[in-house]
Amino acid sequence: MNDVVDKYLQLREELDNKDPIKRYLRLKVEIDSIKEEQSIKLKKNKVKREEKTLEALESLFMGMGGTEEELWEEEEVEPWPEVEEWEEEKVVELPEEVILPLSPTLPPEPEEKEELTVEDFASTISDQQKDKPKLEEAADPISTKIRRLEDMIRQMAFTGPGGGEVRLLNLDDVDTTDIGNNKILKYNSTTKKLFFDSAAAGSGHTVQNAGSDLTDRTNLNFDGTYVIGTDDSSNDQSDITLSTALQSWHGKARPSGTVVGTSDTQTLTNKTLTSPKINENVAVAATATELNIMDGGTSASSTTLADADRVVVNDAGTMKQVALTDFETYMETSLDTLSSVTTVGALNVGSITSGFGTIDTGSSTITTTGLISGGSLDIDDVVIQGAGMQNTILNFSNQKSGAQGLLVTSNGVILKDFAVEDTKGDAIKVIGANGIYMINLRAEWTRGPDSTNGAYGFYPVESRNVLIDGCVAIGASDAGIYVGQSDNIIVSNNLAQYNVAGIEIENSFYADVYDNIATHNSGGILVFDLPNLPQQGGHHVRVFRNKVVDNDTDNFAPAGNIVGEIPRGTGIIVMANSDVEIFANEISGNGTVNIAIVSFSDSNEEVLSTDYYPHPRSIQVHGNKFGSSGFDPDVEKEVAEILTELSKGDMPDIFWDGVLPFFQMIFGQPKDEKLVMRNNGDASFLAINPIKFFFSMSDPITRKQEIYQGKIKPLSPITIDMPDEL
Repeated sequence: MNDVVDKYLQLREELDNKDPIKRYLRLKVEIDSIKEEQSIKLKKNKVKREEKTLEALESLFMGMGGTEEELWEEEEVEPWPEVEEWEEEKVVELPEEVILPLSPTLPPEPEEKEELTVEDFASTISDQQKDKPKLEEAADPISTKIRRLEDMIRQMAFTGPGGGEVRLLNLDDVDTTDIGNNKILKYNSTTKKLFFDSAAAGSGHTVQNAGSDLTDRTNLNFDGTYVIGTDDSSNDQSDITLSTALQSWHGKARPSGTVVGTSDTQTLTNKTLTSPKINENVAVAATATELNIMDGGTSASSTTLADADRVVVNDAGTMKQVALTDFETYMETSLDTLSSVTTVGALNVGSITSGFGTIDTGSSTITTTGLISGGSLDIDDVVIQGAGMQNTILNFSNQKSGAQGLLVTSNGVILKDFAVEDTKGDAIKVIGANGIYMINLRAEWTRGPDSTNGAYGFYPVESRNVLIDGCVAIGASDAGIYVGQSDNIIVSNNLAQYNVAGIEIENSFYADVYDNIATHNSGGILVFDLPNLPQQGGHHVRVFRNKVVDNDTDNFAPAGNIVGEIPRGTGIIVMANSDVEIFANEISGNGTVNIAIVSFSDSNEEVLSTDYYPHPRSIQVHGNKFGSSGFDPDVEKEVAEILTELSKGDMPDIFWDGVLPFFQMIFGQPKDEKLVMRNNGDASFLAINPIKFFFSMSDPITRKQEIYQGKIKPLSPITIDMPDEL
C-alpha cells in the first residue's frame, strides 16, 4: 500500500511541478505557513528566512517569464528600522524541506475540476491575503522586495510576463491568408478564427431621376451593354449590366405580334407550331387524307401486298420509297444473325447449330427429333454445345413439372458451353451413362443459398468414365458437384461456391479430384461412403492441388438430409471411405476444421447393412499447406460441439474421431489401414481415444502426430478415353 501511495504522490508532484501557477500557490501556502508558525520563535532568523523566500520568489518569477532587468529594477526603499537587542531564546530549527504528513490510506481519486482560469487564480491569492493573519513586518528592503515580487507575480498571473499585442494582424486568431483591399473580417466557426473575405454583394440601388425612382421606361436607354438612366441630373448615373443573352438583341427590330408577327416574314428553326397552315401557293400533290395517314391516322384498308408495293422510310434524314422485296432481303439477313428470339412458333425445318442465346421455355418444352423430349436425352453419342456459359442459358425459373432441368440416360454424351439456371430440382442429372463429359457448364440458383433450391448442380450417378471439367456450381442445397455410385471419375478445374457441399464423391471407385476451387460452401470437399446404396465401399480417391478456402456459408440443407450435419466452416471431410490420398492442397480460412476424418454413425442399427463398413481406412494426408481454422466453430452441429469441448477451444487443423471396431480400439488397426500424416508444415492434430471418451476417463485425446508418420503409398492416377470431339 505504501508503494502505491508513494507512486501516487510522486506522479501528483510531477504534474504540479510543471504548472507555474500551482508551483506558486504551493510555495505561497508553504511560505505563509512558515511565517505564521515561526514568526515569534524565529524572529532572529527573519532575515535568513526572508532571503530564502526571496530566492524562491525570484526563481518562480524567472520561471514565469520575468526578466532580470525587471527583477532588479531600482525603487525607493524605506530605511531599515533600529531594533532593540532581543534576549536570547531557544530557536526551533526547521528542516530544509517541509514534509507533509501522509494519510495512512490511499488518497481518493481527485475529482475532475474545471480548468483554473486567471481570474480564479487571482481570486485565490486575494482570499489568501485577506484570511491570513496580519504579521508585523519591519519595513526593511528584503520585505519590501518580497512584497514587490508577490505583486509582480500576481500581475503576471493576470496578464502574462509581457505586454499585449496591439496589432490586429499579428493575433493568432486572425487568418491573414486572403488579406486584400475591400475585404472584411468574418468568423469561421470551424477554424475558430477571423478571416478576410469579400463583402457580400448588396441589393444595389434604384436608378433615379431627380431624386425619384425611375419607373418610366422611356427614361431608360440601352447602349448594347448597359441600361442607363438618362435624366439623372441630381444623382450619380447608374449603369446596369445586362446578360449577354439580352445584349444579343441589340440592334434588332422588335417583331410585331406576340411571337411571330402576322405582318412579318420569319424563318423558324426548331419551333413548335400550333394549328399550322400550309401555303396554298406551294405545289403539294398530297391530299388531306394522305397527309392524315402520314400523321398517324387510325383508319386502315385491306390490301394485298405485292413485291412492287412501296413503303416510306427515313434514310438518314431523307424520305424514300422502298420496295417490299428490299425488306425481305433485309429481314432474312437480320434473322440469320439474330442473337435472341423471345417468342416463335413451331420450328418445323432448319436447325440450331451454334451461337444461340437465351432460350426461355416458360411452361413449354423443347422437342426435337427424338433427341430432347421433355428435358430428357436418351440417344447415344450426342453433342449439345452452346456459345458459352454466360451466353447460352437454359432458364427453368417457370418450370411447372419435372424433377430436374436436363436428364441424360445415354452413352457418349458431350455437354459443353451453356448454363442451366433455377431448376425446380437437380440441374443436370445423368443416370447409367458410360461416357459423360460435362465441360464449361454452369449450374446456378440465382437467388443464392436457399433450402428450396435443387439438391444437385451436376449429378452423375451409377455411371462410368465421368468427366466434369471447367464447370461452375452455385447454390445447390446438397452438393454443387456430386458423383455417386460411379467408377473412373475426373473432377477438375471447377468452381463450387455457396453450396452446402462444394464437391462430393460418394460410394464411388477410382476418382481424381484436382485443381478445383471450393469456397464459401458449408463444406468444401466431401469423400463419403454411406449404407444402403446400390454401390458401397468407396475407395481409391485422390484429392490434390485443390484450393479449399473460406467455406463459411451456414448449412441450408433441408431437414433430414445427411449433409445437413456438416458444420459450417469445414474444409475436407472423409467419412467411412478407404484408400483416400489428400495431398498438395491449400486449405485455410475454414472456421470449424480444415480436415476431418470420421466414421459413419447412426443410432438406428437397422440402417447399417451387413456388408457396410462404417470406418475410414488407409487415409493418407501429406504435403498440404494449411492456414487458419477453428476460429468460428459451428457448435450447433454435433461434430463441432464435441471437437470444441475436447480441444478446449484450441481447435486442430486435422481431426480424427478415432472410432474403430471395438477390437481395433483395444489392440490397434492393421498396419496397412492406419492413418498416415507427413509433411503438413505446422498443422495441428487431434485424435479421440473413444474408450476413454465413452467412459469419461481423463485425457481422452492425443495431439501426437509422430505415431502416424508412416510410409506414403501413392495411389495411381485416373485416365479416361476422350472422344474426338473434345
